[in-house]
Amino acid sequence: RAPPPPFASMQSSRNSGVVHCGIFYKPSSSYATLCVQGAKDLLARAERLGLPLRKCGKLVVATNSNRVGAHERLTALARQATSLGVPDLRVMSEQEVRELEPALSTAGAILAPTSASIDFPSVAASLVAEAMDVPWSRLQNERLLTTAGQDTPVNGVRVLRSFPVTRISTGVSTTTLHSDGQPPVTGHTVIECAGMNADRLARDLGGARTPGIIPVEGQWRVFQPSAAHLLSRHVYPLPDPNHPWLGVHFTARLNGDVWAGPNALVKPSRTTATFSLSDSLETVTTPGFASFLARYAPSGVREFGGAWSDAAYLRRINEFLPTMKRQDLRPEREYGIRALALDPSGELEGNFVLERPHSSRLLVRNAPSPAATSCLAIGKRIAEEFRK
Repeated sequence: RAPPPPFASMQSSRNSGVVHCGIFYKPSSSYATLCVQGAKDLLARAERLGLPLRKCGKLVVATNSNRVGAHERLTALARQATSLGVPDLRVMSEQEVRELEPALSTAGAILAPTSASIDFPSVAASLVAEAMDVPWSRLQNERLLTTAGQDTPVNGVRVLRSFPVTRISTGVSTTTLHSDGQPPVTGHTVIECAGMNADRLARDLGGARTPGIIPVEGQWRVFQPSAAHLLSRHVYPLPDPNHPWLGVHFTARLNGDVWAGPNALVKPSRTTATFSLSDSLETVTTPGFASFLARYAPSGVREFGGAWSDAAYLRRINEFLPTMKRQDLRPEREYGIRALALDPSGELEGNFVLERPHSSRLLVRNAPSPAATSCLAIGKRIAEEFRK
């Protein structure tokens, strides 16, 4: 049998690593409440266990093209986020921003000092270790990596890392998962967190047809090492309510790299494959997709241009970093795929969505960013659901 994949080898391994502070989300949304609490829990866990962590902070900036009313919009956003519990926010003038980040051109910003970078695969490994009652660092041990979650339980716990589910059968009080060439697994309680296949498995588990999942590919451009000194913090733009995507932003990575992006393009495949006819047909027939496409066509054109034209993407970067040149970007790109849930009206879901079609089954139907930051808080919410 082939060796099992590493823990968190799918979407979690392609995560930017940003620990969000919760500044962008609507006050009434679960994104806001769970992100704020989740960030606190995650940072505390990283400190307690010694997980890889970089406390770099984040700047939410108004670009010069949005200079009119910038201070008022920044102040309003900071006030709203503070009311939700986001700590230590500070509205800064253009000059104050330049003192922190001399290469950055802005009309002002909000400093969020608690935002950070973390290694989410290490977070996942620490959770597996906790479930198996072993120190998380032991998961780097080759023997334990080979046995954990395969045929040999560790302290009575099995974590199945090579078990692609091909069929689900449900009974009155049990659910059985089937995988080709392996014994089935039967349990009394099922929590489905399937990411890109959340809608497909949810339907097999008795869930509703909607929300459907739209696969969205993101491309990052990586600064050359000689240009990485230009930014030492995450830098995000003030959100534009007319666009579903955040637009160009910058991530200060754990290893000192700086990434620009990701952009967002609907992908004709739910995997790393370039194209899948069946996935594409499922996307275009998803309830609400036609409305979504019509509503955000201008944003799609802009994202497409940035994906295929270095000059177009550099122009967007230059709104923030006017001295940046094409040779300051590495030629290779980093890629990832996000699972975004679409409601029947054609809007992206604005909350984490949990569905309970049966007392023994809970389905996570929507958990995009800031879900990684919020993971511990989401886990607590799921546990609370089962206590009801």
